[in-house]
Amino acid sequence: MKYVVILLLVASPYLGHSQQAQADSLFQIGMKHKSAGNYADAVDHFTAAISAYPWQIDYWFQRGFVRIDLGDYHQAIADFSYILQFKPNHVRSLTERAYALRTIGYDSLAISDYRLAVTTDPNDYRANYEMGYMLIDRGNYPDAIRYLLKAGMVNPSDPHSAYELGYAYKLNGEYQAAIKAFQKSILNSTLSERIPDKVHFYLAECFLALKDKKSACESLNKAMELRVEEAISLVNTECN
Repeated sequence: MKYVVILLLVASPYLGHSQQAQADSLFQIGMKHKSAGNYADAVDHFTAAISAYPWQIDYWFQRGFVRIDLGDYHQAIADFSYILQFKPNHVRSLTERAYALRTIGYDSLAISDYRLAVTTDPNDYRANYEMGYMLIDRGNYPDAIRYLLKAGMVNPSDPHSAYELGYAYKLNGEYQAAIKAFQKSILNSTLSERIPDKVHFYLAECFLALKDKKSACESLNKAMELRVEEAISLVNTECN
């Protein structure tokens, strides 16, 4: 019996390496399915990799990530929560869990995760952007502006943070700052990173608030060209 125990102790590292190699192979197949958009197959392979070698965080993270794509938010939250038990400051897991929580209506929990992510890494673009976005919805415009400004500093060419920043400034009554942010979002917008056409309507509202009717009508005409419905009544009222 003593020799069996010794043999198992000697063999166990090799068994571990074999399990990890098998798990890595399954994981790579899962990643190929993920890239191809075969999310259910990806989850199956990530799950098999976890069963073979549950100590690799990437397996859990990728399964949670793909479960979000499948709309399986509760299971995704469980995967990210597992990671966060061992790595409480794992920023990517915090931001993904926050997104899943926000999607199913747990806004306060999502904000807590985003706040911890930003505290851990103040330069994380996504955490700053999504925190700002959520705070707009909650009516906390000054804090939303602060987070969106940081997101814009991290990624100066991003049109989305500039657009949301402009919207937060507008709702906070800071019309000059809103105009500047909206104009930056238009400048940075591309076919692949397009902002809502309503930006021109929002610009017009800011110009009207500042009594600049000429610039407002120029923006409204652009909004009309892009078929922004809200612009119709305002054009008839202000520009005819």
